[in-house]
Amino acid sequence: MIYAIQCGEGGPIKLGRAEDPVKRLRHLQTSHHERLKLLACEPADNDEDAEKAVHQHLSVFRIRGEWFRPTRQVLELVERMGEGKAELSIYMKRARTYLENVRKRQSKVDLINIYLGLKELVRREKLKNGESIPA
Repeated sequence: MIYAIQCGEGGPIKLGRAEDPVKRLRHLQTSHHERLKLLACEPADNDEDAEKAVHQHLSVFRIRGEWFRPTRQVLELVERMGEGKAELSIYMKRARTYLENVRKRQSKVDLINIYLGLKELVRREKLKNGESIPA
């Protein structure tokens, strides 16, 4: 289950995951000086992936860790979660697309490095055999 817990009135919002958000709230409250409030929670097919996707989507509003500024975008997501309409799968799809693009770019970088490495090996072999190398 993905949850949203707010610190005080208008304070930062923690977006996390827990099997029991109420129990998680109680646990967090024991070590927090301000009153915490459970704003919303929503089940997800894969809590860990959904949590990562939400964090990625809202990363520009992150304060630290799982705590986010209560911006319009963050509050809109929390409101949709409260209505059961957050559609966390959308964020998961966006995160997967982002990761796939990162992997593709990394693959291209890896291929370029392999090519350059092989080119250098050929150059050294030619030098070793006394062959001329074009500039």
